Order: sequence, then structure tokens, then C-alpha cells
Amino acid sequence: MAEIPPPRPGGTDEPRAQRAQRVDARSNAESIVKAARTAFEAGEAPSLEEIAARAGVGIATLYRHFPNREALVRAVYHEIYEEQIVPQLAPESFLPAPYESFISISIQVIELLRTAPTSNLAELTAELIQEHLDVFDTLLGGARDAGLVRPDLVAADLPHIIGMVVVGLAVPGLTEAQRSRYLSLMFDGLTPGVPNELPPPA
Repeated sequence: MAEIPPPRPGGTDEPRAQRAQRVDARSNAESIVKAARTAFEAGEAPSLEEIAARAGVGIATLYRHFPNREALVRAVYHEIYEEQIVPQLAPESFLPAPYESFISISIQVIELLRTAPTSNLAELTAELIQEHLDVFDTLLGGARDAGLVRPDLVAADLPHIIGMVVVGLAVPGLTEAQRSRYLSLMFDGLTPGVPNELPPPA
């Protein structure tokens, strides 16, 4: 039997090793995001060292994937947004009631992000909405056609409007009644005609 030559550099073993490294790196990143998400959703604010320990990786590994805390926060909230908000953006689910769907989705985005542990709430909000701006444009188009939103409101306004509301509602100590009141004010500002009655102040 002919002797099998050793693998040459760049041969089949090298890509296999590279693939294994990529799988391992992806697994590490997923573990880090999972550990951070669990902490954030529990209202905790652990250090990056603590998050790395909970993920079972070293701090150097964490920094290879996420160079700073802000990058990790964004990864966590991108994941949550993709899971909780994006599935609702299918046109067949919102077109029968575009304005109600717009309000519901906007409130969910606001409630999701107002507690995000970042100093760049408006920027994070705008970034997430911008990724699916075409869908929000479809929502607004349906609501405009029905005369339920002001005709000069365009989808490009939404990342900034909702971002400002997220920041405003992130003020510590704001009650649920106050949040409801201010959200009603915001939505009334987007609609034509006589505004709806505000919920009572706290």
C-alpha cells in the first residue's frame, strides 16, 4: 500500500482547522451575548469581567469579539429586537390595521429600549428602526391612506422621533401612568384632527 503523504500547508487539514476556529469563535460570542442578555434582562449591571466569567471565557476573548461595553450592549439588543420585534413586521400581520400596528410596535420598541444600559439610547433606537425602515414606511403609508396620521409624516422621521421618546421615558422614577400620558401626547402629535383625551396625570 502506498504511503499517504503528510498534509501540505494549505491542504485539506488547514481549512478544517480554520472552520473549527470559526465555530469556536462563534460559540464564544454567542455565550458572551447570552450571559450579558441574562444580566441585562434581570436589571443587573455586571462588569465585562463578570460577564466573561459567566460566559466561561477569558476577558481577552470577550474583547476580541466586543471591543467595549457599548458594542456588547448593541449586540444584545440587536438580538432581542430580531426576536421580539422583527417577526411582527410581516406586512400580512399589520396591513389590516396599520395605524394600530404602528402604535403597538412603536410602544414595544420604546419599552424594550428605554432600560437598555447604554448612554446612546437615541442612537441605538435609530439604528434598529433604520434596519427595517422600509417596513415602517409601509405601515405609515397604510395609516396615511386611511387618514390616521398626518400626511407630512414620513418614515425617515421615525428613528429620531422614537429615539427621542425612548430617551425621555428613560428618566428614573417615571411611573407607568406618566409614561402612558407622554406616549399619548407623542402619538397625538402624529395624527391629524382633534387629539385624543390624555390619560390622567399621576
